[in-house]
Amino acid sequence: MLTAAYIASGIFAFPRELVAAAGPNAPYAFLLECLGALFGLWLWFRVNRIHPDGPLSFAPDLLPVWLAAPTLLATLMLHAALAIIVVSDFAFVLHSFFLIETPLFVLQACVVLVAVYVAWFDLPALARSVQFIYLLAVVISILVGLLLIPQITSLYAILPTPDISATPVLLGAYKGSYLFWGYELTVTLYPKLHPEDRAKAEKYAYRAMALTFLFFALGYALTMGVSGPELVTHSIWPGVSTMRLVNVGTFLINKLGLLLVTFWGLFVLTFVMSRLWCLAYDVSPLFRKFSVGWYRGTLLFFGVVVLWGTQAFQTPVHLIAFAQDFLVPTVLVFNFGMPPILLLAGALRQRVAIARTSP
Repeated sequence: MLTAAYIASGIFAFPRELVAAAGPNAPYAFLLECLGALFGLWLWFRVNRIHPDGPLSFAPDLLPVWLAAPTLLATLMLHAALAIIVVSDFAFVLHSFFLIETPLFVLQACVVLVAVYVAWFDLPALARSVQFIYLLAVVISILVGLLLIPQITSLYAILPTPDISATPVLLGAYKGSYLFWGYELTVTLYPKLHPEDRAKAEKYAYRAMALTFLFFALGYALTMGVSGPELVTHSIWPGVSTMRLVNVGTFLINKLGLLLVTFWGLFVLTFVMSRLWCLAYDVSPLFRKFSVGWYRGTLLFFGVVVLWGTQAFQTPVHLIAFAQDFLVPTVLVFNFGMPPILLLAGALRQRVAIARTSP
């Protein structure tokens, strides 16, 4: 679930910003992105360990209320914005390549409604759905992607340059950091685990993230090798444009690459339903008794919020501008600024507790 909660955030745009900002240093920038995501996940797990039995979105026992309330608001806004961005991006892709005459709102509503329906039955059904459709989408993506290997003509674009420059590497990693947005889901998911399973879950999360590094590295090599850096930097969805070139003439469906793009909708679905589930449980500490009715009511409410938010973007250009100008710095500040505050609060709480028990 943790992996499914971030893989869709950049699958359509990758590696456009990375290559545009880093140029020949893009492989190094990608490596820096991966290390940053791994460090961010490690940070959140450290925070979860000091407050393992309740969601950290609102923790007045850890933070004073004047600080816990803004934390909750920031968490809700972040999860909602991520869901809005992914739903909007996928709807634009479907509208541009498949369903030109279908209104965008209809496409967006379909994604949100299906996500709400799957999340409706809470974590067990949600996890089982993710377990099946996520792995299916990964396997099919790899198999279809391998068909592009004979079409690699720009091998030079895949190889890293020996002239490493720090500024392009840092800028590329910054602009391409959207690739791993969403692993902060651990804030809400961690308390749902049995205490004896938490250490094992952390280990699996690291392994799964490492596998996604390889998955995106394969996507980078295929996209750059087939399309070249010039086309990648000028394409709105370079991965989609590259996969369109997969054409199997003897197969029942010759445009196999376009079929793959529809399977990427499964990534989008797992991402959105995980976000909606997370939003519903993030507000649960505000209720004295968070029942099934309250869960489903908040789920519907946030589904409406996400669908309403998608109407703010009329074109992919507006979406890209919002993501780069607002979401990139906001998510980075949240992922790497919030954990130290919570860890400091946990250390102070522990020191106070020790002082009270000391004679």
